[in-house]
Amino acid sequence: MQGGATGNLSKATFEGEECDLRDLALKESKLWAFNGNIEGYGFSINEIAIGELVVIKA
Repeated sequence: MQGGATGNLSKATFEGEECDLRDLALKESKLWAFNGNIEGYGFSINEIAIGELVVIKA
């Protein structure tokens, strides 16, 4: 994951176009990327129930 508090997002692809962080933040309110790609707000990686324990390994 890149961006936001980690501050390491300089560019990412959103809707097929590579954009820099300033444009993504100002025009699209996007600050986080996974593998250099940003999806729309409806995108879901996985569904997790409230109270379910999840471990993410890199």
